Amino acid sequence: ATPAARLVRTAAPAAETRDAVRRFLTDGTVASEVLEDEEAWLFRGTVFVDYIALEVEVRVFEAGDGSLVAISHTSARDAVRFASLVEKARATLRSRGLKVEQGAPAPTSVLMEFDDDLIDDMEESWAARIEAVLAGAADAGSREETWQTLALWGEQHVECRSDLARALIAGGPGASAAAAALRGPAPIAELYPMVAAMRFASLDLDGAADPALARLLTATEHLPKLVARQLREVRRQLLTLA
Repeated sequence: ATPAARLVRTAAPAAETRDAVRRFLTDGTVASEVLEDEEAWLFRGTVFVDYIALEVEVRVFEAGDGSLVAISHTSARDAVRFASLVEKARATLRSRGLKVEQGAPAPTSVLMEFDDDLIDDMEESWAARIEAVLAGAADAGSREETWQTLALWGEQHVECRSDLARALIAGGPGASAAAAALRGPAPIAELYPMVAAMRFASLDLDGAADPALARLLTATEHLPKLVARQLREVRRQLLTLA
């Protein structure tokens, strides 16, 4: 298999392996928006690792007494995170009772470690850091990275959430950018990390949400299911604060 395609071998029948792959991709183990072609035993769509969108295809084949799972990285944008996704799939199938052939360990993400070191060395307040990153939301070329950064900060640094809430939900500089993305709608590669950042921010919101943004939280029919689920969590959290 090439770096953009990995094979996972199991000793289970193909139908059992396909069911396990389906659960892995759709039960919340990974953040994903995928479609299934039942006749082709194929899953195709977007899976997020560290809030970065990976376009993938996953196909299950019969292979002797067992089966073979071919996982292709169709966007070929991040080999490190794709390798991490494959190893997570392998570990999840094994944890669910399938006998899975051992694979090579996934490489460590140097980028994520570097980002944490940078945060430790920064002297600016969280409000200033968030404001600086949010400036990237105005540029189409940097929006994905903007929302990815804020989602990771919201997940990993509880102390930033109140400032994130003020900037992103309570009418700060990010509220209008978020509203525009939801109305668009923006691509899922931007939307999912954005709403994930909003979900973390909503856990520490002191005050009311921006009215225009709050209205958009109920209009989810045009959004990907993954994004709509996250927005429901944001709305539910805001209702507990009302």
